[in-house]
Amino acid sequence: RGLRGPVGGRVGAAGVTRLPAGPVTAAVALLLAGLCAGGVLLGEVPLPARDVLAALVDPRGHPDTAAIVTGLRLPRVCVAALVGAALASSGAGLQALTGNPLADPYLVGVASGASVGAGAAILLGVAGGPGLAAFAFAGALAATGLVFLLARGGGRLDLGAFLLAGVVAGTFLAALMQLLLALAGQEQSRILGWLMGYLGDADWGQAALLPPVVRVGAALLSGWARWLDAFAFGEDAARSAGVPVEGFKAGALALVALLTAAAVSATGIVGFVGLAVPHVCRRLIGPPNRRLVPLC
Repeated sequence: RGLRGPVGGRVGAAGVTRLPAGPVTAAVALLLAGLCAGGVLLGEVPLPARDVLAALVDPRGHPDTAAIVTGLRLPRVCVAALVGAALASSGAGLQALTGNPLADPYLVGVASGASVGAGAAILLGVAGGPGLAAFAFAGALAATGLVFLLARGGGRLDLGAFLLAGVVAGTFLAALMQLLLALAGQEQSRILGWLMGYLGDADWGQAALLPPVVRVGAALLSGWARWLDAFAFGEDAARSAGVPVEGFKAGALALVALLTAAAVSATGIVGFVGLAVPHVCRRLIGPPNRRLVPLC
């Protein structure tokens, strides 16, 4: 009673109200469905719900509405939801693993690496879509590999050094991104738009590629919930609880990097989600990761 972990506030302390995870998750799922419906109905051309339903049932009978709904808004809504899920779940996993409430998926250098990859693709004349996403994904993975090399020493991976190496690599890559911007000329607006996060290019190709990554990543983080919980009391406590500490740290951090790289390569840099959503969910239902990760 009153025990304080590194992440998640007081566990079982008086005055902290935790809500049942099942009803909260159901309510959030309904909220997500409502937001997705709003994303389809609202826009430059507002569409009545009956017209959207008619276009989905009979696209040939309502070609203009069908083109807006299925060609533009639905893929954007799907990609936005999937990117949010990837960032939020990876943020929850990283905060639990490091015990740092300020840990954010972008701290590991993934976003900066993806930015450099996307900037290089634009300067090389890659039109966008799959090509740009591939360059961004490759840059994100390369940055993650660099951070892993910097953080390893003596046959082990130090979590504090990993975060510090991520900040150092991210700062260096951000400076390199400024150089690419200076060389971009007329392409500066494209690079800046990507850096600000952009859903305008979202299509069904991205919407089809993201679900397997998000599904596998969230399932693994949920399956590793007990091991993540054990890290709340330090690596020694996790090791005494039977966690293969070094292998688990490397696997969990690689998974977080993969989820973040997939999200960034699809939409550019979307801030705040990976940091804030896990804290909001933790305040609602508490810190156990088997309930927290699905809610995120």
